[in-house]
Amino acid sequence: MVVTLVAALCAVASGQAQAQDVGVAAEDEPLPRGLYVGQLQLHPGLFIEGGYDSNVFFEDDSENPSNATKLNGVIKLGVETPRPKKAQLDLEVGLTYSELFAEEQAIQNQSGVTAFGRGTLLFNPNGSVAVGVFDYFRRTNEAPNTFSSATFNRFSNEAGGILKIQPGGKLLTLDLEGSYAVVRNGIVDDLDHNIVRLGAQGKWKFLPKTAFVLVASQRFINYEQSTRDTVNDNIPEDSLANINSSPLRVEGGLNGLIFTRISATAMIGYGNSFYEDGPSFSGLIGRAEAGYEIGPTSQFRLGYHRNFEDSSFGNYATFHRVFARYNHLIGGIFNLRLEGTYTLRQFAPVANPILLGDVMEEGAPARRYGNSNPDPYERVDPLYGAEAEGTFRVFDIWRVGGRYQLTVNDTDFFSITGQGDLFSPGRFVKHEAYLTTGVEW
Repeated sequence: MVVTLVAALCAVASGQAQAQDVGVAAEDEPLPRGLYVGQLQLHPGLFIEGGYDSNVFFEDDSENPSNATKLNGVIKLGVETPRPKKAQLDLEVGLTYSELFAEEQAIQNQSGVTAFGRGTLLFNPNGSVAVGVFDYFRRTNEAPNTFSSATFNRFSNEAGGILKIQPGGKLLTLDLEGSYAVVRNGIVDDLDHNIVRLGAQGKWKFLPKTAFVLVASQRFINYEQSTRDTVNDNIPEDSLANINSSPLRVEGGLNGLIFTRISATAMIGYGNSFYEDGPSFSGLIGRAEAGYEIGPTSQFRLGYHRNFEDSSFGNYATFHRVFARYNHLIGGIFNLRLEGTYTLRQFAPVANPILLGDVMEEGAPARRYGNSNPDPYERVDPLYGAEAEGTFRVFDIWRVGGRYQLTVNDTDFFSITGQGDLFSPGRFVKHEAYLTTGVEW
């Protein structure tokens, strides 16, 4: 079915795709490199990646972190119309199979498939009014945050429509979107939910490379179940609640080139999570970013984000995030990327007081959630991250490279599950290092 849908979209966008048209673009052809089917440009890719994961189950370093050797095989396909006329297609699909090698069977069981697909088909893309449809699909293969043979296989699919109003010159544009999404969580199906999303973006390009932007969105999040199952018979079944919400975000600001080598994004606005019950977030949101082109092949970027998100712990979580990123292309064949992030994530209080105090388990008090002073029931997660990646282009389509990623949650929050005998701290340190080789047209 997926193959048939992709083929149909390709045929619509191409209008003249024939088998004999397939081939690699000639060197003197002004179109970008790739494989061509009529008016469509294809970018198939195949990659193999091998490396090491120091902490598969995100466990505290005071325990015995679950390390494994990991082998990934990746297949990708991108499809686009570089010179769209009546229709413009942008499509990307990919599939990754991960095999984990370790002595523990529970770690081996985390092997599996991750897949994604995203596509947009826009009609009359160069006209004053354009309409289109889009679909985003994702299947994840995630390890739980405690030692277990179970694997989280999450499925999400969002489908919707687009209306673009873009008068001649596109100095003033308005984009309207609407979509419906389903999210399914595999073994934790009591977190399954659906999302209706409405969005609008207005843009006024008052300079050739600089624009004023106004963005507004509202989502309607509805859970399939109002409560979550608990494994502890002494905890009431309604102690973990799924609260529906309709979060609203409105932001405005500038985006683009400020000086010859300096670009900036400055957005500020208001957000409200609008939960049907319990606490709701209401306050300022926004982001500020600045980029500096050190030279023609290198750039440094610094940014700050402030926002909120729906959470399965409490109603919501707010976060402050800062990042620094450096990109450098050396000799036209080696691309280096360095990035560091710090995020301070704070969760809303849990609505049901049974989770905030001591509960009786087998005649003895046992705290289900907590942390250290100053507030033993406030959850705050300081998150640190670092990435380094280098890619060397051997030939036009062949690349080799390596990457390293550090993820740290330095929270002192913990939970006690089951009958109080499973102590699960939230903190962890995770190192990942991989070598990659592959081809992509």
